[in-house]
Amino acid sequence: MRYVSPGPRWLRSCLLTAALVPALAATASAAVTYPTLTQSPSSTNATLDAVSCASTRDCMAVGTSINASGNEVTARAQAAPSATFGTYTAAGVYSGSPTRSSAAGVYCWAAGLTNCNVAGWSNITGFTQRSSWSSAVSPSQWAPAGAVTSRLRVLADGATIAAGEYTDSSSVTRAYVLVGSTGLSAVPVTAPSSVSSMKCGANGGCTVIGSSNGVPYVKTFTITAGPFGEAIITWVTAPSVPAMGSLHTLKSITCADARCFIAGYFTVPGSGKRPFLLESTNQGTTWSTVTASAMPAGATQVAYNGVSCANKYQCRIVGEVVSGGVTSPYTATFSAPLSDPSAAPAGTWTGQAQAKGTGVASAALNATSCATVGSGLTRTARCADVGTGTSTTGATIPVGAADILWTS
Repeated sequence: MRYVSPGPRWLRSCLLTAALVPALAATASAAVTYPTLTQSPSSTNATLDAVSCASTRDCMAVGTSINASGNEVTARAQAAPSATFGTYTAAGVYSGSPTRSSAAGVYCWAAGLTNCNVAGWSNITGFTQRSSWSSAVSPSQWAPAGAVTSRLRVLADGATIAAGEYTDSSSVTRAYVLVGSTGLSAVPVTAPSSVSSMKCGANGGCTVIGSSNGVPYVKTFTITAGPFGEAIITWVTAPSVPAMGSLHTLKSITCADARCFIAGYFTVPGSGKRPFLLESTNQGTTWSTVTASAMPAGATQVAYNGVSCANKYQCRIVGEVVSGGVTSPYTATFSAPLSDPSAAPAGTWTGQAQAKGTGVASAALNATSCATVGSGLTRTARCADVGTGTSTTGATIPVGAADILWTS
């Protein structure tokens, strides 16, 4: 993919710095327990919806917390070089004083927790911002012409590429992508449409997934520089994907080398969710349905919500499993022989239900991010998983674990 930055990256934010607390480490074959994260200040409801790891132990997770005034505020947790996950901390007020804000996506491009961008919405307008966590500058806000409201949900490689939805004066919602402050294009699908995830680098450009009039879509675009340095978005031939219908939901995409995965689920009427996984071994040009792993014994539902590849040999899925009427975290790991030099080495998936921490009645994992330790035949993967749960007292709580390690 060729990308020319059209201008300044992001304005700085004023989120508060978090105090760190210990987190859990585990090998891939061992069970992982997902505790609730300490919230500061305390809130009645909070979620973690996205996470990004720039290195094996520099990860940031973002989501939403309800403050004392009953308004949504952007919040974050972090994992630092000491391999700990941070306190879930509500954001400071932007200088523009929005009454509501929410973070839905994060992308970290280098080690150090200040090298991250956050995407979300403030009041009724989508925003992106640089995570300096110290300056008090309003976030930059962009929306398509004619938009009444807009929300940015995801960020992709390149750190200045975002996607989300806007609603026009006719109350029609459309998916769109944004490059810097100059490139903007609606996703060429039937409205109403929305965005779930995006990955750049696959198939020579960026691939965005979501829903179009209730049916999943997979679309690819490239970015070039115009005569005045502006970003030009060009939609290319759509990838070849299996037929999907209104019962399918695509949640997350990841790529490493020639291998890509799209994770989601399909709904069986009267029975619930079943896992759904697409794989490409040619950089997202063609996709096929694959089976990651069998549903755990006794499970009635499993859904894939997030996927991340540390490298072409090691990938991870997170989601939820329902057994006995209780929702618990679910994970699956992909491992291929490190000695296989091919661009998409064959491997196997291993999945299992995971444990909930003390005081957590139910929990689902929403996102994962993985990075590689080492190289060659000694490489391993480290991941951070985050999600949302319900406490034994009925509150909505953030859950997560960092420094999850495994080898092929």
